[in-house]
Amino acid sequence: MQNNSRLFQMNARFHSLRGVDACQLPLLFNCPFSYVPHPLCVQASESVMRYLEQQENWAEELRRGKMFGVLLVQAPDGEVGFLAAFSGLLQGTNDLPFFVPPVYDLLNPHLHFKQEEDEISALNRHISELEGAKELADLRERLILIKHEAETALADFKKRMSEDKTRREKLRKSLSDDGKSSDSLNAESAFAKAEYKRMKLIYSQKVAEVSALVAAREDEIARLKCQRRERSADLQRFLFENYILKNAFGEQRSVYDIFASEQKMPPAGTGECAAPKLLQFAYNENLKPLAMAEFWYGDSPKNEIRRHGEFYPSCHAKCEPILNFMLQGLPVEPNPLRSNADLRPEVIYDDPWLLVLNKPSGMLSAKGKGEYAVSVEQWARERYPEAKVAHRLDMSTSGILVVAKDEITYKHLQRQFAERTVKKRYVALLDRRPQLQQGTVALPLCPDINDRPRQMVHHEFGKEAVTLFEVKGDEDGRCRVSFVPHTGRTHQLRVHAAHPDGLDAPIAGDELYGRKAERLFLHAEYISFVHPHTLKQVEFLVPAPF
Repeated sequence: MQNNSRLFQMNARFHSLRGVDACQLPLLFNCPFSYVPHPLCVQASESVMRYLEQQENWAEELRRGKMFGVLLVQAPDGEVGFLAAFSGLLQGTNDLPFFVPPVYDLLNPHLHFKQEEDEISALNRHISELEGAKELADLRERLILIKHEAETALADFKKRMSEDKTRREKLRKSLSDDGKSSDSLNAESAFAKAEYKRMKLIYSQKVAEVSALVAAREDEIARLKCQRRERSADLQRFLFENYILKNAFGEQRSVYDIFASEQKMPPAGTGECAAPKLLQFAYNENLKPLAMAEFWYGDSPKNEIRRHGEFYPSCHAKCEPILNFMLQGLPVEPNPLRSNADLRPEVIYDDPWLLVLNKPSGMLSAKGKGEYAVSVEQWARERYPEAKVAHRLDMSTSGILVVAKDEITYKHLQRQFAERTVKKRYVALLDRRPQLQQGTVALPLCPDINDRPRQMVHHEFGKEAVTLFEVKGDEDGRCRVSFVPHTGRTHQLRVHAAHPDGLDAPIAGDELYGRKAERLFLHAEYISFVHPHTLKQVEFLVPAPF
């Protein structure tokens, strides 16, 4: 009976693609971090979108937007089909018909995670009740009033003491040398000082009494918060230790162990994206993964750039470590983001102090955290040991890059960039024509910490980013545009082009904010700056290769 139930579940989640010939199947599994979706994955995604359009009860939630994924698979009998998954929750659950189940069912009320999560939630409510309790608020207000009363009373008494002291000093001068009068004045002074100390002690005791009551309640809240923090950390670790993932070799590792090997903790929500769910189900059901794709359905989030029906690479923060493990044993296309060993910059100017280079698309300006073969800075340091790139271009952007051969030149150039006296111009091809012929885009940018290197528009936490643009003409369904950036934020031109509040027209080939093509059609064509040693204005122009 259990085997029949499992077979039914598998059949309900395996969606056959009829009439697929072997010649249509991909030879290699696509790299999930940079890909053009396979035609069969596009077909599968369209089937998922048609299914979603039929779910009227889900319409409002889907309108707000969600990431979905499809996995092209082949059954042991040779039948080709696809699996579908959604990231996170849908309709308040992680397991719905048509879609594969989660790797670990954290919503199961009978499992430890859900029970402990419910207890932590109850602890949260208790902490909120204690923090908002009227008794604590009354005690805090009473403490403020007592402190104010004490401060006022003691200040008034001290003022009277000062006035009495002045009066006594005048009396001492006007009276004859009478020992009894002097003793009386001294006694009055001593009494006033003793009375001040008594008042101060009484108020100190009152403040201490109420402070102790407040502290007792605040200590209890702090203790509960510490308990909540420890229990939450323990539960998070428990969850990641129970997310047991598989790869094509049949090996198994927990999410916790995978991230521990990179000496970091998994971000919250790791394992809940569509890609790991799809691969895990395929391995569990003996289905051969052939290709995958992830697409956005619904409106774009407020700060991110996501377009309905467009395909996107897997996220780096949550998915890269676990997919690198789960794809082991599959024939996977090489990651084009890491395959730049043969790329070299073209030297367009060389003097004793600096180089001006034409960087090819696909080459890093300077070495990052990834295992990239060669960066422009590495290439330059093989020739000039102190070389540093004076500014940076995105890896996918081609064009002019200035390299300083020594520290003095580098600092001089850095100062010019910091003071925004360097003039730069870029040329790009957009996927469509913007509504305006020319204008300015001012949208503040900050990193998407859960999916670097993506950037977000954020009016609260973003840094100023300003771009001037001018449409130059239409070419083969695309639009040529000139960009002049007034600031130099990461991905500034790409986000300003793609964002609905910007040009609302992604740069062609932009797989992060638009649609992947043979390259990112963005080129740094012009730069002008003061030469650090000759102090003359110099300018360089390298026309775009497209």
